[in-house]
Amino acid sequence: MKHTQNSKAAIATAPMDLSSGRGYTNCHTFRFISVFLEEAQQYEEHVVNSRGAPVPLLTQFYRHSQQQGYKQAKEYVSTLFPYLTFIERHTEPGMLGEVWDSPPEAVRQSLEAYLRHQHQCIFVQTYKRKVVRTSSRDGVCLLTTLQALYRFAVENHYYWYEHPLAQYSW
Repeated sequence: MKHTQNSKAAIATAPMDLSSGRGYTNCHTFRFISVFLEEAQQYEEHVVNSRGAPVPLLTQFYRHSQQQGYKQAKEYVSTLFPYLTFIERHTEPGMLGEVWDSPPEAVRQSLEAYLRHQHQCIFVQTYKRKVVRTSSRDGVCLLTTLQALYRFAVENHYYWYEHPLAQYSW
């Protein structure tokens, strides 16, 4: 496999200031790269993390989104990149897979931390659901995409627990 020139995109490494909610909104480290498949003589898009390692779940979710007819499948999947970068930057090296793949409560905790810091979301517990209050369009897009991602992951046996966002509404 050969990577195209755009796979060597510069990665912003500005320090993060979580107290202000600023510092990395536009400098996510997850990205798409084009990989040339010699046997098919064509390029294929793949998702990689900051170290350039493939992220098979996101690549498969991207392909699934394309098959579902989403014309902006790349933008749809890209809404996850800032959140995944947040997880990557706030966990020990090598632990990212374990965070997204953790039991539902751990996934919810990391998501709530991100939404509080980046989108100033408020969480209200009702009898059966946790309601997320946000005025941020990006926060709503992220929640919608994450809900679809975990539905895909559960259905395709990438995630072995119950859907971690099943009790959320926004």
